[in-house]
Amino acid sequence: MRKDIKTIIFKKNMKSKSIILFFVFAVVFLAVIFAISHQISKTENKNISRAKIINPASQTNQEEGSEKKSSGIDSEQYETLVTLLPGETLISTLTIDFSNDGYDDQVIVVRKNTSQNLFLVPGLYDSESGNYTRLAEIPTKFSRSRAFSYSGMDLIGDHKESLIYQGIDDSGNYVMEVFLFNDSKTNPELLNIGDFYSDGTIFIQQTERSESYEFSLSKGESYSIWVYKSEKQEAAGDSGKPAVANQIQQEYKWNAASKKYELAREIKVNAGRLAANELSKIQDGTVETFASFLNGLWYKVSNSDSKIRYVFFDYASKEIILLYGDIQEVYEWEDSKLRHNGIYLTTINADIMNFHRRFDLALTGVDEIKITIRDDVNLIIKENTMWDGNYKKMSQQSDFFDNSQVSPLKKFSDELKKNSAWSSVDSPLTISFDDFTYTLQNSSVTESGVYVLSRVGAYNVIQFRSDSDSTMLNDAYSMEFGTKLVTETVNKKTIEKKITDYDSLILTPVKISPTDCFATEGKIYTFSR
Repeated sequence: MRKDIKTIIFKKNMKSKSIILFFVFAVVFLAVIFAISHQISKTENKNISRAKIINPASQTNQEEGSEKKSSGIDSEQYETLVTLLPGETLISTLTIDFSNDGYDDQVIVVRKNTSQNLFLVPGLYDSESGNYTRLAEIPTKFSRSRAFSYSGMDLIGDHKESLIYQGIDDSGNYVMEVFLFNDSKTNPELLNIGDFYSDGTIFIQQTERSESYEFSLSKGESYSIWVYKSEKQEAAGDSGKPAVANQIQQEYKWNAASKKYELAREIKVNAGRLAANELSKIQDGTVETFASFLNGLWYKVSNSDSKIRYVFFDYASKEIILLYGDIQEVYEWEDSKLRHNGIYLTTINADIMNFHRRFDLALTGVDEIKITIRDDVNLIIKENTMWDGNYKKMSQQSDFFDNSQVSPLKKFSDELKKNSAWSSVDSPLTISFDDFTYTLQNSSVTESGVYVLSRVGAYNVIQFRSDSDSTMLNDAYSMEFGTKLVTETVNKKTIEKKITDYDSLILTPVKISPTDCFATEGKIYTFSR
């Protein structure tokens, strides 16, 4: 009996030891598996790492690196599917289905040893051989890659992409050329359907197309191309001052019969209020002088939403900052090229280094510019973005202009109190002024209070203080009279002239600082009497 008990105890002990050994072996096995997997992971990480070539930062290398960084059309692609010929250097590539066969074709930019200008080389994909066939190369008018951009767009509405390249040439003129694929089986090529050249600006006016076009069920309306250029200046008059050129606006439309963009209409616009002597002060032929004029904060005159858009130019730091609400975009000021009526800037986004933007700035007044932004080549070209439009500067132009010619506040005071009340052109508001008081009428609501006129920075400002706790107006507005066109006869010729309209008053809401005032949110009122 005792022997049986010992035998049972012995078997239990053996069983317990077997269980312990099993767990020990399991732990050791898991540890080995973990060590092996960790070693494999380290090996894979080593395989993923890439070798880097580090060159000494010599002056030459720095200049070359700066040139590569600032190139307006440089992309991340350094290989081409189109065969390069001897003496050609690849600058950039663009994937585009210009043949409309469902396969991606390619357009490359190359530099030749025999020419200083760049060339566009289209490559047509052959689905049977899987190779790219070089078509006739397209010479451009540009020697620097950062001076122009190229892209594809369905311009004429037939669901075929046209090749467009545009930019500022070495003489400061704007160039745009448009090409459409000719699907001839014997001689496929890209035909030039539009060749435009201007000392002003050129843009594509996009219009909304139908839903059936979006679903490829029908053709869409073709886009117009607008060319703005200056009329040839006449000789100086008796005053000895050079004449200010009028502006010519030309609209080109697609003609399916001739397969060309042809002139559809032409509009002549009289010269703006920018005098010739003031223009010469800004445009003395140096980028520094024009950049000094731009330095500072500009606000967009017309905004489609409730917030105001600002652009800040800082030439010393080589930065351009776009401000909208709590959002700001910072761009590095890479390159500047003066034009006949403005300047063309190439920039790179400070956060996204392969995103390029080009700012086309044109002078429209002594304190006003027109800004047109052209995005990276891989984005769709548009006539207007939310940033496009006229901008006014928010600081005094004392460095360039004599402010002794500014109308005194007495002129505003006299005109405000003269004759009848002022009526808003787009609301039921009417306002009348006395020596120091005002009365505001809005349907059945009447408001009264006091006002004061002052000169703040470069602006004439009116401030309102209501007698009641609430008011229909902002605290302060900048004041300016409107303008109107009149006809005069000079040397037996009838000409149009823009003069001040003292029966039109524009009030823009502003905030006042000790030395200047700034546009703020609120309704811009236009009153007339």
